[in-house]
Amino acid sequence: MPYRVESVHIHPQYNGERVGINGYHNDIVVYTLEENIVFNEYQNKISLPVKNVGPATKVVVSGWGITFYPTKRIPEQIQKLSLIAMDPANCYKKFNISIVADEICTFTKGAGVCNGDSGGPVVRHDKLVGIVSHGFPCVMGMPDIHTNI
Repeated sequence: MPYRVESVHIHPQYNGERVGINGYHNDIVVYTLEENIVFNEYQNKISLPVKNVGPATKVVVSGWGITFYPTKRIPEQIQKLSLIAMDPANCYKKFNISIVADEICTFTKGAGVCNGDSGGPVVRHDKLVGIVSHGFPCVMGMPDIHTNI
């Protein structure tokens, strides 16, 4: 069932400008719908966290992004993957990637998000802690960056 959007709320500090290889800061939008969503087995609500994700925390991402890079194989079913959050200072020290307060850096060797996963959920204990933003490039030994909720 399609839902009509009543209003769109773009983060007030989002400016649409790419920041080096770090993608976009404050990369988040909230939609207000005209009517309530009818929840069922295919769509449901999720709680928001009380506190931010800390270093060495396991999170789960899911999406329809390509599963092999650079062959760009598109999955037939939604994929999910466990990733480990890194301390922003370690993300910079190990990979020379600066992370700001509105971002989460994750790294799991040989695994990560890819094209088509952007906008997907980053979940910890049934709470939405982030939104997939981008990787450097896909699953090539570099971290993934997510917008912190």
